Amino acid sequence: MTSLALLLMLANVTQKRTAAPPLPPPRVEYYLSEARVFSADGKPVGILTGLVRREFRPADRKIVETQIALDPAPDALPTVVTLEWVVDDQGDTASIGEQNERVRGKGRLAGPAWGWTSWSSNIVMKEVPGIFKNTAKVTPRGVSIHTEQVDAEGKRLSVFDEVDTKIRKETYDLLKGRLLP
Repeated sequence: MTSLALLLMLANVTQKRTAAPPLPPPRVEYYLSEARVFSADGKPVGILTGLVRREFRPADRKIVETQIALDPAPDALPTVVTLEWVVDDQGDTASIGEQNERVRGKGRLAGPAWGWTSWSSNIVMKEVPGIFKNTAKVTPRGVSIHTEQVDAEGKRLSVFDEVDTKIRKETYDLLKGRLLP
């Protein structure tokens, strides 16, 4: 009887040591986004602006990112895309998709799980040529993202240098309400 009690206590101590840390609560971040666009040879092409809403759902192992991009064409409506990152159990890779399957890809996450400090991804879009190779880093004011659009052979097609600046939910809601019909 003593040996069984000792075995149970040892098993309990081992379980406590190997138990995964509790997941953080869900959170939402809001950003004003500006991307400078360059041609393959580095010449400036233009600037894209928009809004980003990033929702972290640790219990579901998901990041849901809604992007509202302003189309620079006159009288064009903004484009809205919602990406879903499904994070693996280790918290360092993710599969990326979109509800209509227009976008898919893979991502690598660096830093503490659900508090990542940088990430990278390779994304393809159904109606857009090439692969989008992204690297992102959290900054004191938001996120800095460098993207290269490359063809199947790796030849650069275009470059995007994006800065996502954190904004308050109220600012996001106000801007979103003015942008979307």
